[in-house]
Amino acid sequence: MKRVICALALSAAAWGAQAQGRTAKPGATSVPVAYASRYAPADPAQLRDAAMRVAAAMDEGKIAEMWANASKSMQAKFKKKDFVKQVGEMRKKLGPAAGRSWIVIHREISTGGNLPAGQYASVEFELALSGSAAVKEVVSFTLDADGMWRLVGYTIR
Repeated sequence: MKRVICALALSAAAWGAQAQGRTAKPGATSVPVAYASRYAPADPAQLRDAAMRVAAAMDEGKIAEMWANASKSMQAKFKKKDFVKQVGEMRKKLGPAAGRSWIVIHREISTGGNLPAGQYASVEFELALSGSAAVKEVVSFTLDADGMWRLVGYTIR
């Protein structure tokens, strides 16, 4: 199933909170991969936790730091200043996050077309907002040439 959302690309930051209410701790946002196969190995819990750290960094406004740690393909597509402005405006319109819980993790291999060829993983969250209805938040990663899963997309729907 071709289901990776890359409407706004974001990069990972080494900041954020662990899942659902734990205190924020610095940490890696890439997932190491030991070998390649049709689907490179990736622990779903590691992907979920990395996505949670990315989302928490978004909550904290650490957009420039996230861009600096993005996949090279994302950095080539979006200039840093434009990325920071677009994401900052979107997050400001949403208001503060009141909490989030993960729903599902999707994996996909793209042979090209809408997405560049490669492997992708997306983590979908339900994001509760202060004073408004919950929304779906999707954090997407790509497997880079160095064997690390790096953030390539972020969207709210």
